[in-house]
Amino acid sequence: MKNIDLNSIPELPGVYIFKQSSNGKNNYIYIGKAKNLKNRIKNHLYLYSKQSKSFEIINNSDEFEYIVTNSELEAQILESKLIYQYKPYFNIQYKYRNPLKYITVIDSDGYPYFSVEDNFSSNATEILGPFINFMSYSEIFKLLGKLFGVRQCKYDFNKKRPPLCIYYHINMCSGPCQNMISKEEYNKNFKNALDFIKIEKQNIYKLIQEYQQQIRELSEKMEFEKAIIFREKLKTLQKYVDKVIKPYENAYIYYLHEDNINLIGIFFPPSNMKIMEIQNAEELTPVQIIFNTILNMNSQRIFVQEEFLQELKEFTKSYCQKYNDDISKKLEEIEIDFIQDENFEFLQKSCLNKLEYYKRNDVYVILKSLAQIIDVEIIYRIEVVDVSHFYGQDVYGALVVFEKNKFEKSKYRVFKLHNKFDDFSNIYELIYRRFKN
Repeated sequence: MKNIDLNSIPELPGVYIFKQSSNGKNNYIYIGKAKNLKNRIKNHLYLYSKQSKSFEIINNSDEFEYIVTNSELEAQILESKLIYQYKPYFNIQYKYRNPLKYITVIDSDGYPYFSVEDNFSSNATEILGPFINFMSYSEIFKLLGKLFGVRQCKYDFNKKRPPLCIYYHINMCSGPCQNMISKEEYNKNFKNALDFIKIEKQNIYKLIQEYQQQIRELSEKMEFEKAIIFREKLKTLQKYVDKVIKPYENAYIYYLHEDNINLIGIFFPPSNMKIMEIQNAEELTPVQIIFNTILNMNSQRIFVQEEFLQELKEFTKSYCQKYNDDISKKLEEIEIDFIQDENFEFLQKSCLNKLEYYKRNDVYVILKSLAQIIDVEIIYRIEVVDVSHFYGQDVYGALVVFEKNKFEKSKYRVFKLHNKFDDFSNIYELIYRRFKN
């Protein structure tokens, strides 16, 4: 979408949105804010010609709209709300060096299941997160299978119903594939699993009470084998509460900026920490970054740096006054404060150590230097080829891809080549076939 009428865009503060229409749905590609909408979009169009990130945003969108606001602060608040609500691909993809994972709900046949994604599947009916990896995701899904009978497989039951698998026989799946449980009962259990993932504390504590009641009733009926199953579920659930929910009631956030490197650190005492580098931070204020981080957390009390505390409270208050929605209700339940304790100092020291590491080993700095040498705006993809043979026999070529600041092993390729001792001809053949395909 390159044909944007700049004359129709006002020179006022606001939020602009790039969308992609597919299957009758509007997928949000990118959401940004601007003090001057016209100048900001003009800048996007200029960078489009430079093959930068704007090129990918505009090239992947076919619809554009903007919302005028009364002030730049209001634009910041609205941008934060829309990014949190719609999770646009390019906002998420380019913000974090090591993106947090998202748990998506896939429901194509009436028997939903969970999946882990870096990006957002068009098949997802709900997106949860982003999450700090407090447990491995395979552990989480096995836990959900054990507690709620949520299926581990990803089959579309409208197309194929596989035989009962090992997970059913070890009580980690309720067997919906072979109708071992009704669709209504499965979906009821899945709803409980969803509350569990969202860390809906009241529902989880209610579930604990239900399990305790089930154990008492089954014991009175002398059905001890069934009671043991609920007892094991109860033990697992209480272990999860002790490990995940209770420690997460308090959290620490630390923001650090130096030498064009922006870090955000999140710490859930006693030992759960995640430090991320933020890209395109010039488009967000430190308070916006911290605010967006808070929106994706479930803690009741959050400690931030003293220098951002007052502005963050005013920003949050302005949001709640302007919008009366679920996010506002969530924010009103969170206490934001500052405390200089050992946990805060530990997070601060960890962020400073991470900063020094990035300054020594920053791939972005290296790529930026390389981009300046070859006179381009930014480097998104590097392809490396090489050929090998054994005395002229079994000639093969390999293609390695480095894209969006990481090696994309799924895009590696191996080519069977036909020139025995001529490496130049083999490389020519490899590159020709690479671009032909």
